[in-house]
Amino acid sequence: LIIGGKQGFFMENSLVCRLLGVQVEKRDFQSDEGAWQDLKDQINLNHPLLLQLDMGYLPYFPDLELFHFGGHFVNAFGYSESINPEVLIGDNDFTESHKVPLEKVSLARGSKKGPKFMQPGRVRYTLSVRPDGKRPPFAAAVKLAIQQVVKNMLSPSISQLGLPALKRFRDTIDDWPGSFTDSSMKPSELIETIYGCIETWGTGGSIFRKLYLQF
Repeated sequence: LIIGGKQGFFMENSLVCRLLGVQVEKRDFQSDEGAWQDLKDQINLNHPLLLQLDMGYLPYFPDLELFHFGGHFVNAFGYSESINPEVLIGDNDFTESHKVPLEKVSLARGSKKGPKFMQPGRVRYTLSVRPDGKRPPFAAAVKLAIQQVVKNMLSPSISQLGLPALKRFRDTIDDWPGSFTDSSMKPSELIETIYGCIETWGTGGSIFRKLYLQF
C-alpha cells in the first residue's frame, strides 16, 4: 500500500504550465561537475532553478537523515564559490533561505536511495514566461485545474492513487498490525509517517484538504 503520491510529475507539457503561460526546460546531468556548472551558468543569467533532490541529505532537515525521499523540490537562486562552495536554497517549509554546502547538494541531487523512479537523477527545471504571452483567463484556468484534479481522483492511472487508493487504505487498516511486524520501522514511526503524508507533508501539505473531503 502506498501512502502519499500524485498522479503525475512536473513536466514540460503539464497542465499547470499551459494554465500559467510558462515554458519549462528540463535537463539532467550525468556528473556532479556538469550539474554544478549548469547551476552557476543559469543563476548568472538570473534564471533560478527548480532542483529535484533527496531531502535526507539536506542539513536543515536534521531529523530526516535516515529518511530518503528523492522527490523533493527546492528553488536554487544563488551560490558562492569560496573554499567551501554553497548553494542558496529556498524551501516551501521555511520562510528563510538556506546556505547548503555544495557537497550536500551534490549528494542530494545524485542520490541512488529508494526506488529508481524516485531517484533525482540530477534533474533541474527552469521556467520562463511564454514569448507570446498566451494563457487562459484566471477563472477558466482555476476551473480547468479543479476538473483535472477531480478526474485524477476518480480515474487515476494506477490503483494506488485517487479514490481507489482511499478505498484500499480503508479496507487494509485491520491488516496493519501484521504488516508492521514485517517493516524495518517501528510501529510508532510508521504511524507518524502515515499521518505526515496525509496531513502535513507532500505537495502543498494539507492545502487541498477541503477539496478532497468531498470524496
